[in-house]
Amino acid sequence: MLNTDPSQYPDENPLADKGGGTSPTPAEVQQYADGLVDPTEIAYDNSYAYRGLDESQITNKDNTYPIHLGTSPRFHRK
Repeated sequence: MLNTDPSQYPDENPLADKGGGTSPTPAEVQQYADGLVDPTEIAYDNSYAYRGLDESQITNKDNTYPIHLGTSPRFHRK
């Protein structure tokens, strides 16, 4: 390794390319912060609570997160 010239390698970060666009987008982050993301799409987040208006989430057997219908900050912003 000491005898290798580092200039022969490309000067780029292979982890910087997320391939096919960036995600999450700012809109997706805001939906998550407002509690409007479908709870079945959330994994390993003990602090998430669904706060949207979809009443079918109440009976959704796949949802393990708390549900507080209609309490999203998005609905109360001025």
